[in-house]
Amino acid sequence: MAQKQYRNIDRYRDLLTRIAPSRLVEQTRQSVIGHEGSLEAFVTALSFEVNRCVMLARGADPRDVLSPAAILVMGSTGTGKTHTIKAVADAAGLKLFVFDVSTMTGEGWRGASMINCLSQVADYQAANPGEICLVLFDEFDKAVRVEPDGGEVASSFSPSQSFLKLLEGGEMPFECDTSKSAAIKTLNLDQVVCILGGAFMGLDALVRKRLGDKSGTTVGFGSSYAAVRTAAKSANELRDSATIEDVETWGIMSELCGRIGSVINFNALSVDDLVQIAYEQYLPKHNNMMGNGAKMELTADAARLAAKRAVKEGAGARGMLRQLRPLMMYAWRDMREDTYISRATLVVSDGELAVAYERSHEPRGFCRKRWGRIRPF
Repeated sequence: MAQKQYRNIDRYRDLLTRIAPSRLVEQTRQSVIGHEGSLEAFVTALSFEVNRCVMLARGADPRDVLSPAAILVMGSTGTGKTHTIKAVADAAGLKLFVFDVSTMTGEGWRGASMINCLSQVADYQAANPGEICLVLFDEFDKAVRVEPDGGEVASSFSPSQSFLKLLEGGEMPFECDTSKSAAIKTLNLDQVVCILGGAFMGLDALVRKRLGDKSGTTVGFGSSYAAVRTAAKSANELRDSATIEDVETWGIMSELCGRIGSVINFNALSVDDLVQIAYEQYLPKHNNMMGNGAKMELTADAARLAAKRAVKEGAGARGMLRQLRPLMMYAWRDMREDTYISRATLVVSDGELAVAYERSHEPRGFCRKRWGRIRPF
């Protein structure tokens, strides 16, 4: 038993090295584009919460450490918040569970349930005792918003109460249905870091109102200047100024807000960010699928046109890929069917994205030996 405990301590020592904020940011930066400040804030919050879990795993008295707290991550669609969380988890060597809260239902209803999700985490803990894991509840905002009449959004279960239980710490036994009968499982909440993700549409307007009301309470020339500055703030700047009080005003119940330790905003990606994503992520992955010596290129004009359209749509990286993917598919098809096409290039033609082909005198993927015979590489 003592030997197993020492192995756990050594494992936690390695984990603490991996989650050192500066090291983790540097490693994650290799696969995450943009979000400099947001990435650093998220890594710091995650490292802090994981360190708390390690202290408890090493035998610290729960009364001597801070109570558990969730990390709230905000960002509109396509900002890459889920991608960033996955990249951080991979770099830290931590198991990550991702559950879509918007599809959850109560017991006995069709769809995923909170019990089924927790059962997966409990099974992982049973198979990997002492392991710390991360649980991302995506689309969190779509399930727990409190309506003006005091009730929650239409749902077949009580999401707010479910999340409150998850943030109490300690061991939580729960009953889950198996194929034959009900079973009791136990989830060690002291070995779980909860991350709550969502778009929180309309939050920037609430922040603008709060800042505007605050500037209006002052007297003199400075008050009008402050109001003008507030009115000129972009949605990204307003979201960066969001506090947990703004989240509560938006509609999250106060008891749940009290158990959120960090509010981190992932801003919309810029045109330059999307262009970089196209060259460093989308294009290499597409060329990996081409095969047989086929290659596709992307002109700077085409990349910027697709990026500007994605920004205008407010769809971020997903919008960028939606612009490029159809052309990539047609280029893939044409180059597989015609081996004399040596290269395909995404260009701008008459203001629209298009594919230009270059042809060669020999089939792609073949070389001519000195005696004139053609053979594959």
